[in-house]
Amino acid sequence: MFIKKSSLENLSLYKYSGVDLSLCANYILSPYFWEPLLKYVIPPTIAPNVITLIGGIFMFLAHFLFFFDSPTGQEDVSTFTVVMSGLLMFLYQTADNLDGKQARRTKNGSPLGELFDHGVDTFMMGIFALIIVTIFKFETRIQLILLIQLLAVFYMSHWEEYHTNTLILGYVFNPTELQLLTIFGLDIYVLYPQIINVSIFSITVKSYAMVCIILFCFIAVVFYVQSTVSHIHSTNQCSFISALYNGTPYAIFYVCACINVLLFPKHFLVEHFHLIVLLLIFLNAYVTQRLIVHRILKEPVQQYHTLLFLFVVFTINTILYALGLPSVIFNFSTFTMLLFAIAIDSTLIIEVIISFSTFLGIHVFRINVKE
Repeated sequence: MFIKKSSLENLSLYKYSGVDLSLCANYILSPYFWEPLLKYVIPPTIAPNVITLIGGIFMFLAHFLFFFDSPTGQEDVSTFTVVMSGLLMFLYQTADNLDGKQARRTKNGSPLGELFDHGVDTFMMGIFALIIVTIFKFETRIQLILLIQLLAVFYMSHWEEYHTNTLILGYVFNPTELQLLTIFGLDIYVLYPQIINVSIFSITVKSYAMVCIILFCFIAVVFYVQSTVSHIHSTNQCSFISALYNGTPYAIFYVCACINVLLFPKHFLVEHFHLIVLLLIFLNAYVTQRLIVHRILKEPVQQYHTLLFLFVVFTINTILYALGLPSVIFNFSTFTMLLFAIAIDSTLIIEVIISFSTFLGIHVFRINVKE
């Protein structure tokens, strides 16, 4: 359905390529925390993908805390939820960095392992974004628009990797620093929750934060585009127009997501905040996962996706409502769209795991002994 048997042959050509320029990771966390943890605490019998999965579970727990503590995204989040979310975020970061080290330690690195790691990350980015926009209690429509922008930054990093064949984690646009900055922000919020409403030069910290998020997203996208253009010019592997065309599926998701958030009635956005967030997270995860699979299998980017077609139909229904024309009620259409997203993305994940593990002759959650 998703994986061509002929493309699986390209797994034999797989070679991971990544550059991590993080100062915190390379000079503090790795030598003084992650490496000792791997050496003295993590047994060599634990499969890297198990560590990845455990890290994902930590973040899903953080999502559940926010789901129950702030059902509309506008409630004051309890100190317990903020503290636990910061801790769970740190544990996720630790697991996300230990899995690769465990893979190299046990010689269990594989394209399935990389895909499993990035696949989990596609969901985690949405949860990170949810925590950030909920803590600042932006107006609901702004919360969702900012969440979409943060999701787009994550996709663009993989769009860049698809064309450069190297995952570049820079000094600034680096998950480690951004996660630590978020955790630090949560700590400040615990100590002084009113800080988001403090005015500096007659402008609230909340407003400064919104501008910073927008600027960060814009600069990050420009950085990824510039890096890709530079690589394309030096290698002549494709034209810039072709590279842009490869981003068409995500452009469709992005435009439709923004249209829906802008046209949904305010009361529906507030009452079904987490339903909409989940829908955006799953749709973003699906499109990003497809791109990652294409890269690992060295395939051209597939432009048509049934899930995106359904999302376009869903968006047309929203436009009809905004124009005062007959349309399907949002409660039913949104819930149905989410079910389709979960079902199709789950099918993709299961098929990838089965196809890759069968072809490579490896187990997903067990250490594979090299003969």
